[in-house]
Amino acid sequence: MSLDIYSPDTPTEPVRPGDRMRLLEEKALAALRSKLEPAGDDVQGVGLLEEHCCDLVFDCADVLDLPLKGEMLSLEIPFFSLERKDLLPWSWISSDGNTSVQVACSQDGRATMKDKDILIFCVSQIIAALNMGAKPGRTLRFGARAFLQATNRGTRGDDYRRLRDSLKRLKGTLVTVETRGKSTRSARQVSFIDEWSVLEKGEWQRVVTLEVTLSVWFFGLITKRSVLTIERSYFSLGPLQRRLYEIARKHVGNQAQWQVSLEQLRNKTGSRVARIRKFEEKIQEIIDLDCIPVYRLSLISSGQVKFYQKDQEKYARASFNALVPPVDKSRRMRG
Repeated sequence: MSLDIYSPDTPTEPVRPGDRMRLLEEKALAALRSKLEPAGDDVQGVGLLEEHCCDLVFDCADVLDLPLKGEMLSLEIPFFSLERKDLLPWSWISSDGNTSVQVACSQDGRATMKDKDILIFCVSQIIAALNMGAKPGRTLRFGARAFLQATNRGTRGDDYRRLRDSLKRLKGTLVTVETRGKSTRSARQVSFIDEWSVLEKGEWQRVVTLEVTLSVWFFGLITKRSVLTIERSYFSLGPLQRRLYEIARKHVGNQAQWQVSLEQLRNKTGSRVARIRKFEEKIQEIIDLDCIPVYRLSLISSGQVKFYQKDQEKYARASFNALVPPVDKSRRMRG
């Protein structure tokens, strides 16, 4: 039985690549604003209160048999660093200029793409529980070894010790969102997790159990089922490769292809590579490896990058569907 619960909206008529990217950005920003903006003039409404909060600890199932889920907002906006150690702040501005995002961190550094694995693990568990009719809370408890195996990591001493570092970075990474209206301006700071704890045992003090309490904001996004299924081979990819897969998963989805400029792609990945030529070389290396699951990339003229389906049959079917005019169901029923 499939547990997939979300797929991107399929357009009823062909949409130009630029328009699709703008629409997806607007959709992501709408989700972000819905959690951050006050209701009306009630300033106290800014507080991110959720009815889903609970103090019950949710013990996780074996994720090896569960579909992996990625939260959609972080697929659109590069909150997580591509670098192993990143102490610098990062900022992003929407194309309409009305929303800005700043990501700051503690002395432990900004959360990385590998740290994000903990969130993917938690999202997958919560969605699986919701699909089975359970009502999980924001606090999840899971075994360290199960997590390491599920995310394709080693199980040596250093692998267990790195879990603490990942939790520190996730806790210390703060996201500040500012939105501008016609006559108002609002700002709100949120994080991904509220608190964490680990249980260590043995002579080497190896982490045995982790307990993570997600923030109200992040938990609210999950319970709204704003997620996409991701491939398990995602965990075998490097940081930039993961980010490119996320972008393809969000923007290509089940379409045949999608194009974006190198400059826009650099911004979407969150890369700090200053020279566009150097970023192009990195993209070409990944193209040569052909390591991105489901999708392929190619560099085309005028500084554009094309993402497209690897499966030729799926590519052909999606291309055909994009050319066929949508069926007017109301007319067919009247006929």
